[in-house]
Amino acid sequence: MKEKFIEYSGMSLIELLVAVALLSMISVAALQFIQVNESAMFGERAQLTSQQQSEAITSHIYKKFSSRTLAETLGSQLYSDADLPEDLQDSDGVTLVTLFGNSSRFDGVDPRCALVTNANLSAGTLQIRHDCMTRGGDSIAKLMYALIAKGVVLTFGIEDGVGRCSISKPIVINASTSIATITVDDPACLADGQNPSRGVTAGKQVLLPRFVAYDTASPGSGLSL
Repeated sequence: MKEKFIEYSGMSLIELLVAVALLSMISVAALQFIQVNESAMFGERAQLTSQQQSEAITSHIYKKFSSRTLAETLGSQLYSDADLPEDLQDSDGVTLVTLFGNSSRFDGVDPRCALVTNANLSAGTLQIRHDCMTRGGDSIAKLMYALIAKGVVLTFGIEDGVGRCSISKPIVINASTSIATITVDDPACLADGQNPSRGVTAGKQVLLPRFVAYDTASPGSGLSL
């Protein structure tokens, strides 16, 4: 007697098995899709929480600086403060670095970091002595260079300038002359406020940051104080 395929609702056994296999594959794929999207969702949520914590800590640091109560650090270190809200106490989101710190930018009547030449508007550069200020045995220019190398964008002002400047490019230090050449991101910030057609003149003070706070995981998100 010839074998006959068992039929189920008009389907042969082979067709039924194929349909079950396809359904199983679709179910597995759908489950994997859900798992991947859940992982992405939780990852984004964790990233957002970390970013919000960093922003809250940075805001706290700024308030401390404004009230002249921000404590100086030894080198670069994760910011910790007993005055922080409890949910931020164990966060490792923000690194604080002391540059000038709470000391005055002036030494007697002479600016500590004065322009040694006129700011160059066309090249977008200015020059100071790299060791016009030192901290922990390192010159201010070398400390700034180390921060920029991590991706931190520094901001500063210039006496008689038109606005704040930012630096994201490496600082060039001439070992024989001790001169540091700084290239700013927007040359227009180097214009003299009294005569915008020229750069700020030699002898004017460069108002470099006292402190720098930046997101440890994303150094480009920094605050120069």
